[in-house]
Amino acid sequence: MARPEKPVSSHDPALAAFANDLRRLRAEAGSPTYRQLSRVAHYSATVLSEAASGKSLPTLAVTLAFVRACCGDVDSWRTRWLGISENSGEGPDEKAPYVGMTAFQPDDAEKFFGREELVQDIRARLRQRSFLAVFGASGSGKSSVLRAGLAAAWMKDEKPVLVVTPGADPPHLPAEDDLLVVVDQFEELFTLCEDAAERDRFIQRILALPTVVIGVRADFYGHCAQYPALVEALKDAQVLIGPMTPDDLSRAITAPAVHAGFMVETPLVSRLTAEAVGEPGILPLLSHALLETWRRRRGNRMTLAGYEETGGLQHAIARTAEEAFLALNEAQQVIAQQVMLRLAAVGQGTDDTKRRARRHEFDNNPDTVVVLERFAQARLIVLDQDCVEVVHEVLMRSWPRFAEWLSADREGRRVHRQLTSATDEWESHGRDPGTLYRGIRLTVARDWANIHQDLLSTREKAFLQASDTAETVEYRRTRSRARRLKQLVALLVVLVLVAVGGVTTAVMNEQKAAEQHQLAIVRKAVNDANAMRAANPALARQIALAAYRLAPIPEARDALISITASPNAARLAGSAGPIRSVAFSAQGGLLATGSEDKNVVVWEVDHGPQLMATLTGHEDVVNAVAFSADGRTLASASRDSKVRLWNISNPHDPQLLHVLTEHTGSVTSLAFTKSTLVTGSMDGTIRLWDVANPAAPQRIGLLSKLGEITAVAVKPDADVLVSGGRDGMVRLWDIAKAGNPVPLATLDRHARASVLAVGFSPDGRTLATSGTDWVAQLWDARDVRKPAPISVLTGQFLAMSFSADSQTLAAAGSDSEVRLIDVTEPARPQPMTTLTGHSDDVWAVAFNPETQVVASGGADHTVRLQNLAELTVLGQIDTVLSVTHRRKDRTVATAGVDGLVRLWRTQSIGRARLLATLKSSPGPVAFSADGDILAAGGRDGTVKLWDVADPGAPKELPSLSGRQSAVGKIAFSPDGKIVATGGEGMDRTVWLWDVSNRTKPVSIGFVFGTGGDIGPLTFSADARTLAVGSADSAKLWDVTNPGSPRGLVTTNQLNSILVFSPDSRIIAAAGRDSAVRLWDVSEPQRLHVIGTLPGHTAGISSVAFSPDGRRLATASPDGSARVWDLSDPRSPRLEVTLTGHTAAIHEVTFTDDHALMTVSRDNLARRWEIDTDVAARRVCGYSMRPMTVAEWHQYFPSLPFQQPCPDYSAK
Repeated sequence: MARPEKPVSSHDPALAAFANDLRRLRAEAGSPTYRQLSRVAHYSATVLSEAASGKSLPTLAVTLAFVRACCGDVDSWRTRWLGISENSGEGPDEKAPYVGMTAFQPDDAEKFFGREELVQDIRARLRQRSFLAVFGASGSGKSSVLRAGLAAAWMKDEKPVLVVTPGADPPHLPAEDDLLVVVDQFEELFTLCEDAAERDRFIQRILALPTVVIGVRADFYGHCAQYPALVEALKDAQVLIGPMTPDDLSRAITAPAVHAGFMVETPLVSRLTAEAVGEPGILPLLSHALLETWRRRRGNRMTLAGYEETGGLQHAIARTAEEAFLALNEAQQVIAQQVMLRLAAVGQGTDDTKRRARRHEFDNNPDTVVVLERFAQARLIVLDQDCVEVVHEVLMRSWPRFAEWLSADREGRRVHRQLTSATDEWESHGRDPGTLYRGIRLTVARDWANIHQDLLSTREKAFLQASDTAETVEYRRTRSRARRLKQLVALLVVLVLVAVGGVTTAVMNEQKAAEQHQLAIVRKAVNDANAMRAANPALARQIALAAYRLAPIPEARDALISITASPNAARLAGSAGPIRSVAFSAQGGLLATGSEDKNVVVWEVDHGPQLMATLTGHEDVVNAVAFSADGRTLASASRDSKVRLWNISNPHDPQLLHVLTEHTGSVTSLAFTKSTLVTGSMDGTIRLWDVANPAAPQRIGLLSKLGEITAVAVKPDADVLVSGGRDGMVRLWDIAKAGNPVPLATLDRHARASVLAVGFSPDGRTLATSGTDWVAQLWDARDVRKPAPISVLTGQFLAMSFSADSQTLAAAGSDSEVRLIDVTEPARPQPMTTLTGHSDDVWAVAFNPETQVVASGGADHTVRLQNLAELTVLGQIDTVLSVTHRRKDRTVATAGVDGLVRLWRTQSIGRARLLATLKSSPGPVAFSADGDILAAGGRDGTVKLWDVADPGAPKELPSLSGRQSAVGKIAFSPDGKIVATGGEGMDRTVWLWDVSNRTKPVSIGFVFGTGGDIGPLTFSADARTLAVGSADSAKLWDVTNPGSPRGLVTTNQLNSILVFSPDSRIIAAAGRDSAVRLWDVSEPQRLHVIGTLPGHTAGISSVAFSPDGRRLATASPDGSARVWDLSDPRSPRLEVTLTGHTAAIHEVTFTDDHALMTVSRDNLARRWEIDTDVAARRVCGYSMRPMTVAEWHQYFPSLPFQQPCPDYSAK
């Protein structure tokens, strides 16, 4: 039994009432212990207990987490918290010993510790010279060193100091003999000052000063190097600020607190020092975390517990910023985005920098004032009389929401900043019409503004309106002139004829400028498509296709073909809150999602996701959704303790059938049998309902006193229920008689944790369970009275789902990924691949029962549909020694270190199907040219042969043996009559075997290698020549008579990888320099190079000619492949570079239909459509929705809209 709480202790009546009401809310939720609450709220029990103690006002985030965990009204509590916060007059930071993210100022010298030696070094250097530059990474403490260190020390000696920043209009500086000028944030000269002449003048002015120090962000060193005078001054006049030492960090942590009369726990000092030492840019994070920890002090003591409440170094700033943002209403949040985007300058080859904005840039309305004041109070921005700026650039990368805003539309932000500058110039010149936009600048700005109206200020809107009006007036004047000029048409004809050369040149120049503008847009769109390949493949494909059609440049083709080979996915953003549940209908045509926004969204997914309906009515988070077996009824369960039943027969117009209200706590999970609905709740009960008539459901069963239920599922085609709870127990029940469920088994695998997910495979043979103990357990569920544990997966899997064939398990995790696991053999689960794209925890996952689409949803507010139809996953390729691909179909053979040869059919959807497993010895594998014979060599010197005309039923043939101690290489002649086998190690012979009679293969001859281990073996297409490579040379043999091979030529120019062209006239040879050389071997005695293909970054692993010899493909351990056009082998042309694999490529080969196949160590076999027309058809065939006009204008601003898939609506 929980201990009784101490009475609320607070001298503030409002705060005492607040704490008492929090306690009352907990009591109404069933008086869960604080430890139980912590599992739901994701804050420690201590933090939650303190929140209801009345000692101090808890943070907004803690308050809302407490309220959500107790099923309270979040909106009303937010309003109440804001009221108390605003009325509080404590002034909590007036005596704070830390400054947070704000840079130290000279007046903060008493709080500045840890950089004493560095400051002394700078002062000593200034005694030797008049100019000094201090370089350091963002967040290294440059500004603080210069202001609270150097400037404060200088002033202490009663010497004058002037601290300035360049800004957009660099200031004039006084040249006084005893004045120290500190130019902080010198990089602003490059990021904010657009006048090149003014930059030159400012540099000359500062170099003429008696004593000056500049502080520069290290990544702007190259900008400084562009000014000869500055380069000369920088010689021997540089100080680089590096990370603080552990001792310096310890002093920076403890000394300010001690100086102000506070204590810092030793464990806290150790923790902070360990986390901060050696980390670049960590000091603003450290200072902010210290300030937040001080705010959570216990008396005069700063504690480790208080620090952990802040979220730690990496999360304290994000938590502070997010709390400030969430405290705003919806309209204010929109304004907050506008404000923050204005305070960032887009980096040109560098990271973004902060930008100082004038107050007049912001509309003077009440909501804007609230945003500025709230963010200033949270120390996110700095306000003065004229300007607004971000407190520190570290906020840009440490607050995920801000970072996402900054990365969303970088080119658009450049357009906006230019528009802001133009507006300022217009107003500074008394709104002179001569400063208005015209032509292409107006077109670009107007196109961007049309879809970003909410980001424009009133001034900017007025500027664009004035520009539009001026252009209209000018157009009308032009037309009027044209009418008058018609009277002079005869004279004009003569003049035009005279000036035609000049006119033609002008037209050509204008056309060239337009082409260059379009090319720049296309290149940016290609970069955007590549960047979003994982997050939004469906849109990335269409952007790549549109870019290629606008300008078929190499990078556009690379993107189109590479992205098309990746698994397709669509991102659904129909919910305003994190996604808690996803479910497909049994027929696979509908998808339902439940969200923290209290709504259920229904999508049609057969022909691309189409929003059908949004179902409202729940009063809190929707925890679970489920379809009935016939697909006509949808159930939704909520934290409001209710279950709603919907008639979904017409998904465009779902009708509410009934609301189940018996549960007294949050309903966490749902499951349907044929005519029964099972509901599990935090009230400790599982209820069974007869829903044969869903409009009038009847409760027919009750399981109670189970503790808080977190998950339920039913076994397909069986009356078995499984449940999981907060107590860590997994329970199985026989519900054949729903009114009297019979316990079958209790599993305690997760006894020391909470159960997160439970589920049966569709074939009913396997049960999967996961918990907060970072373990997922697979059970043999064939005997439901005694489920047997069979294997364990490691990870915190928040949700799991089996594929329809029961062979794949999708596991969604707290790492923003969905893992696909091969459970064909549940006792030996094998990781297949990982689906990425989410940016936060994934809380829900489901397989479509009819297709290979996986739906996942999570904390990033989105649902992703990942189409695995184009993704072929093999087994554990990282344990494979050799891979070979059969050209006539998609059969792949792999030889593993376990001595087994496996045959896979890669054309199966979603995952390769294992056709057969053959016993051999670890070694190479090879198919005959027709693909009907498979050979596998091994370390025992034996080469096994199989007839694999039917790869699902291989027939073993007589082996090749007795000639070699070990076999390292195998090659078939193109006619399939001869097999060449190369020895391994000291055996440097190559034996030739006649296998024309497959039942009686015989050895007929041999050749020798040229020294060293036997390398590649390759027959020419006419079967007349055999190339034998080694580490440093190669030899060509005439094997027209394989019983008496004849040496043709030995050369040290052919090695590593050798491949004959289909006409036998060219050998492609890959060497150690990573280049591929094309050798003319039509006359073996006169070998010569006719073309060279530049190498990959990490060498070459495989080379292949296309069947017609017009293309060559190369693959690399760097995971990329290249395709070369050899129409003229003397001038090879790179056709496309393919990216997408995340590990080395084993093999590359062309298929008979001119596609490319690659097999990689990332366990994936990919098919690449080299033909752009085929790739385009795949884009439009699989794209889950067409590109919108708004998306077009976002990625192709100023270009007329062209739907990449115009026939989409007809599909």
